[in-house]
Amino acid sequence: MNRIIEATCSRSLQKAIKKAKFKVSDFDLLILAYRHAPDYDTRIELLRLLAAKTKDAETKMQAKRCIAFEKAKWDRFISDEDDCIFEVKIKDKPDAWEERYIARTFESALRKIRNFCAHYEIVFTEQSRFDIVKRRFTDETCSEDFEEDWRGEASYKGDFVLMQVLHKTLDEREFLVDCRENSCLDCTQPSCFEYAAPRLPRFLKNTDIVCYRGYDGIMEYGVFFGDMRTDLADDCAYLVSLCNDSFCGMQIKMKEQFYELLFHLHCHIPFPKLEVIKAAELPETLKNNYRAFRRLYARFGGE
Repeated sequence: MNRIIEATCSRSLQKAIKKAKFKVSDFDLLILAYRHAPDYDTRIELLRLLAAKTKDAETKMQAKRCIAFEKAKWDRFISDEDDCIFEVKIKDKPDAWEERYIARTFESALRKIRNFCAHYEIVFTEQSRFDIVKRRFTDETCSEDFEEDWRGEASYKGDFVLMQVLHKTLDEREFLVDCRENSCLDCTQPSCFEYAAPRLPRFLKNTDIVCYRGYDGIMEYGVFFGDMRTDLADDCAYLVSLCNDSFCGMQIKMKEQFYELLFHLHCHIPFPKLEVIKAAELPETLKNNYRAFRRLYARFGGE
């Protein structure tokens, strides 16, 4: 199943898997395909591949459920629903003003996006992003009648590459749950069924520098804090962003201040997205931030 590893894991993680001759179970491959595929079509492709190739009955069954769930969301989202309209939100580049338009149907929404590009002579790039939001048009006149109008959403990047689709009436935890096992693929709520992250080799160590692509396609940089033996349980790494001058600009005199700063600059990014890099590979604009961080960590970071 090398195709799934190559499509969903960073180069750093791929190297670690090969070097350690790490065995990834078919169910782990299923979670990688479902959660970390780079886009919607690739997700469906990988799930179909797994369903066809796996000999594990549980993995095959759950892969088919995931495919059915993704297709059901898509069909429900693009269909005509009573009193529903579509809102288009376009950003042709990360720092562009967000343009918004209303359409009666999903197909009309797509045409408005293409007409926008033609009118303004815009060519979408890898960093372009747009969303099509399905909303229910209502005439509430008092608080008792009020209801959230969001019905669903499709997110795209670049030249009409569908990333994901959601619909209010289709709940993942209900659709994908296996009641016999009391587990589901994608649940982070404590009151819901147990969530199992994919098993991965330990390719990160504390204070490694990492990079990853953010939602807007821009490369982000940070420092990993933690231990993959314990942090893997929630599938995400605790990162402190280096794309901030706070390390250089703040007068930090106590350990508590240092860790408070780290908390305010932190984010949680899935392990499979992370590339491990060296300090020399950081952009010049971030090297001073990293040097300032190292000085502070040497003084306050030790236990």
